[in-house]
Amino acid sequence: VVKMAKALYLQATGKTRQAQDEWRNVLNYIRGHELLFQSNLDVYRVIEVAKNYAGFHL
Repeated sequence: VVKMAKALYLQATGKTRQAQDEWRNVLNYIRGHELLFQSNLDVYRVIEVAKNYAGFHL
């Protein structure tokens, strides 16, 4: 959650390059632990919302 919040904060404050770097860290983490999170977090949906609505690139 902290990594995701940091990425969103950076994106919201216009630091898009830093936000994208942080978002890649988030993606790597949730993809690497997807089976652990899947019952509580729809990893696919998080990625889709981030890409389509928050301005992150994959």
